Amino acid sequence: MASSTTQFSLYLLLLTLFSATQSTQSLRDLKPNPSRPSTSLQSITDVHDLLPKYGLPRGLLPDNVRSYTLSDDGTFEIYLESPCYVHFDELVYYNNTIKGKLSFGSVSDVSGIQAKKLFIWVSVTRIHMDEGSDSVEFYVGDLSEKLPAKQFEDVPVCKTKACRGGAGIESIDLKPNPSRPFTSLQSITDVHDLLPKYGLPRGLLPDNVRSYTLSDDGTFEIYLESPCYVHFDQLVYYNKDIKGKLSFGSVSDVSGIQAKKLFIWVSVTGMHMDEGSDSVEFYVGALSEKLPAKQFEDVPVCKTKACRGGAGIDSM
Repeated sequence: MASSTTQFSLYLLLLTLFSATQSTQSLRDLKPNPSRPSTSLQSITDVHDLLPKYGLPRGLLPDNVRSYTLSDDGTFEIYLESPCYVHFDELVYYNNTIKGKLSFGSVSDVSGIQAKKLFIWVSVTRIHMDEGSDSVEFYVGDLSEKLPAKQFEDVPVCKTKACRGGAGIESIDLKPNPSRPFTSLQSITDVHDLLPKYGLPRGLLPDNVRSYTLSDDGTFEIYLESPCYVHFDQLVYYNKDIKGKLSFGSVSDVSGIQAKKLFIWVSVTGMHMDEGSDSVEFYVGALSEKLPAKQFEDVPVCKTKACRGGAGIDSM
């Protein structure tokens, strides 16, 4: 009986030691988790100091952060003193308010950060960094690009003007941004008057616009009195409902506009105009064609019938 008791006590001792070892190991491996933020994380007032606790570099955010909130499920809002630009390997624009969801090594559902790729501003939707990695991966929808983590080690100075390139090169004044529409832009009732504020000509849209809506992220809907045609260098058809996403010098994700090429109607998917350019580039998927900007200076009359060619030719 004594022997059995001794064996049982020894078993309990070993079990206790094993459990303690596993518990210690678990605590050692524990990562900060936004679903269960620790008191020490909640007490961090500078969001730059919070990022390394989640395996992310301090310099992902600019120096002009005013405050931030972090919810139990990891969703956050970061408030800057003002919207601004930072030049990493890419030129990056930070909105006045940045939102997303934080987890270890990752930020998802991002809004309020845009990067300039060639001549197009694209919205960053996710940021990820593997533990021990020397690169940070930035996602634009399903596409991604890795940048060296070293350039995000220090908190960058955010500027209200976007540098064209290196030091000493003339700066660009801050442009209207759909992620941060100015009050003066929101008060514009005629969408034709709104387009020049975004570096685009008034005459891209016909004269029979009834109303429009513009969201904070730049998505818009334009409602015409009726579908109609305009003859530029190409015959263009405007649907009654036109949708897309507006940024400076560019309209992406377009639906509701078609152009006739020879005998085929093709859907226009994007438009772009470089600052100071004398042409507007229209995209049909990956293909594009430039047309003179001069023909889009005035708002065109939209007709319910499509003219075959010049004046006096019967309508279809």
